[in-house]
Amino acid sequence: MTLSIEPAEPVTVEVALGCGTPRTATVHWEEGTLYARAGSEPQLAFQPSLEAWKRFWRAADKANVWNWDRMQQADQPVLWRIALDTGAKHVTASGQSSATDEFKTFVRALKKLLPGVSLPFST
Repeated sequence: MTLSIEPAEPVTVEVALGCGTPRTATVHWEEGTLYARAGSEPQLAFQPSLEAWKRFWRAADKANVWNWDRMQQADQPVLWRIALDTGAKHVTASGQSSATDEFKTFVRALKKLLPGVSLPFST
């Protein structure tokens, strides 16, 4: 019998989408709770199930986030920033493009963790 070890709750989740726009959405993980704020809306708190986290990490793998370009240079504008850490894998990256299938896969997965939050770039 083979056991599959999948991460569940994260070590770190920090996401900013639509940076510098009125619709900027920010997400961060703190002490067992995932917090999200979209634009000028109030911050909302979420506690995704372990199964929801597993689905999110599988989608992150599918989106290949662990190989996304690292940080853009400070003088270049960014539309998104992420810092994710599962305990086994981590990435810190930012970018200007949101048109790739991988990026869309990641945003859809994030949206499933945050029902009711309006995320830029979500389809």
